Amino acid sequence: IPLTLIYCQFVLFFITKPCLPCHSTVSAACPDFWIGYSRKCFYASKEERNWSLSLKTCSSLNASLAVIDTQKELVRNN
Repeated sequence: IPLTLIYCQFVLFFITKPCLPCHSTVSAACPDFWIGYSRKCFYASKEERNWSLSLKTCSSLNASLAVIDTQKELVRNN
């Protein structure tokens, strides 16, 4: 059975209070069960959904469907 993952993202300023200067780490600023990477928080759902339901799910989390902005975001170097 193919598994489609729903990835939602939102920028840190949606989940943190403004602070100057702000020295917190991404992982500390992301909600529980979200993954912090490159100043963004990602949530991966194991539920298979169509595009419309995926958008609705992300919206309910104050998030949007993930967009890969650059080739660097697509490939993780270890």
